[in-house]
Amino acid sequence: AAGRLVLGERLNGRHRLAPGLVLVAVAATALSAHGSGSLSDRVPVARFAVMAAAVAAVAVAVVGPARLLRRGDGRPGGLVPVAVGAGLLYGLGAVAEKAVATRLVGHGIVSGAVSSLATGYPWLFAGVTLAGMLLFQTGLQAHPASLMASLTNVVSTACALAGAAVVF
Repeated sequence: AAGRLVLGERLNGRHRLAPGLVLVAVAATALSAHGSGSLSDRVPVARFAVMAAAVAAVAVAVVGPARLLRRGDGRPGGLVPVAVGAGLLYGLGAVAEKAVATRLVGHGIVSGAVSSLATGYPWLFAGVTLAGMLLFQTGLQAHPASLMASLTNVVSTACALAGAAVVF
């Protein structure tokens, strides 16, 4: 709605349906949450490394061809590769953030924060989040914000949920 009202973007039926699907997904997630679950207090390093390498490899593979899809004005083409790549990087950052949070739960706020700095998790979070932001901003220069933001958000959320499920 904001893309149409503020930016004057044209939306078709699929674009109007997407926010409704997002609301259904949020409601389904809320209904599936169980209050009796326990929080993980450790990060399985090997599983995290495999998941991070796989997500990063897919992001590079998806974004690489987008560089070849340049439009006539030199700006990047291919909404889907750029948005998916940014979403994967943001999602990987979210799993790294969860790893830091897990250390905070397991070791306490101060001790967990200090010990986290000795791991790669906060640094990976900062690096992939910055890379995702740069890719996202590049995509915004060539594509409608409503489409770029929606697709990036969906991919980021799916990546974060799947990545956390695999690791934790």
